Amino acid sequence: MLDLRNGLAVHARGGVRERYAPLVSQLAAEAAPGDAKAIAAAYRRTVGDSPAYVADLDVIGGGAQQRSCIAQIASVGPRAGVWVDGGIATAAHVEAWAGVPGVSRLIVGLETLASEAGLAEIVAAAGALGLGSAFSVDLRGGEPVVRAPTLERRTPEELAEVAADAGFTCVIVIDLGRVGSGAGLDERLLQRIRRAIPRIEFVAGGGVRDGDDLRRLAALGAHGALVGSALHDGRIGRAEIQAVAG
Repeated sequence: MLDLRNGLAVHARGGVRERYAPLVSQLAAEAAPGDAKAIAAAYRRTVGDSPAYVADLDVIGGGAQQRSCIAQIASVGPRAGVWVDGGIATAAHVEAWAGVPGVSRLIVGLETLASEAGLAEIVAAAGALGLGSAFSVDLRGGEPVVRAPTLERRTPEELAEVAADAGFTCVIVIDLGRVGSGAGLDERLLQRIRRAIPRIEFVAGGGVRDGDDLRRLAALGAHGALVGSALHDGRIGRAEIQAVAG
């Protein structure tokens, strides 16, 4: 997982984005801090063909897309391509990602979604461009981070069901408050969400510490994990990933 700001990879901690510093990664020890392309190349050497998840913090915050930086990441990244959280609020925003080399899936974040009614339109717009789509249930301390008024006061489980009903075939659950914290997973919450969407691809992140956490996620039925800090500081490496992948 890579977070991009101003063309640099930054180290996500606790979801306080204005404090994110350029990323120093053990995966690319000789790279300059924040060198997204070098870190992405090292990521591929470590995780193989698993897709790279990239959050474009500039566009999420209302700024310009980092298209060229994401294209560079894709050029050295896994063959499975790049999943991009690109601040999509409505179906009209999907077109902006057309033609960015290597982008294979667009992530629609709860924190940026403008309207519940637009979910199915976003799925259709991405599909028309040959792109996959996933819905991210964005949490902070276990509580949903919501922009769309009709989704307020919904539980994380209910939000996952809304995404499935709209046609999303993948749901991501990430607790921004746990990102970079090493606090571990909220396994009870993840169990409830998994039970709510038993037939949907399920990915989780935020606080993943080590290989044991990867095994716990696999036992919960997760198809993948979003891992940042634990990869970059060496707590998770190829051996831990391969042990879970079998």
